[in-house]
Amino acid sequence: MIRWYGLLLISILMLSACGAPVPAGPRVRIENAWVSPSLASTPGMTGGETTSAGYFTIVNDGGASDTLLSASSEAAVLVRMHETRIVNNIASMAPLSQLEIPAQSRVEFKPGARHLMLMGILYDLKPGVQVPLTLRFAKSGTVSLMAPVQPEPVQ
Repeated sequence: MIRWYGLLLISILMLSACGAPVPAGPRVRIENAWVSPSLASTPGMTGGETTSAGYFTIVNDGGASDTLLSASSEAAVLVRMHETRIVNNIASMAPLSQLEIPAQSRVEFKPGARHLMLMGILYDLKPGVQVPLTLRFAKSGTVSLMAPVQPEPVQ
C-alpha cells in the first residue's frame, strides 16, 4: 500500500514538472508599450506634419508564427511600421510592409530600430497622455492597447 502511494506521488510530481503544453497556434501579447512626445515638422516628411513614434515588445508564446500586418491609432492620420537602417554612417527609415513574429519569440520595437511611425498627429502627445494603438495580425486578429506618452528612457 505504501509503495502504491509512493508511485502515485512520484507520478503526480513528474506530471506537474512538465508544465503546460504550448498552444498550437500563435498566442500574441504586447508588453512595455510607449509613445514618444509629438514632434512638429520632421524633415523629409510631406506637408510638415507632426509625428511621433511607438515602441513595444510583441511576445508570441504560441507554437506557430504570426505576422504583424498593420497598425493604426485614433491619435494619428496614418501609422506605418518602419525600421531604422544605417548605411555609410547615415541613418534612414525604411517602411516595413509586414513583420513575421516567430513562435516562442519576442520582437522589439525600440528607438533606433523597428518602430511605429505615427504621422499627422491629431492632438498634442505630451507626457501623461494615453495613446490608443491597434495592431492587426494575420492569425491573431486585432490587438488594441493604450500606450503612455513618455520621453525616451535612459539606457
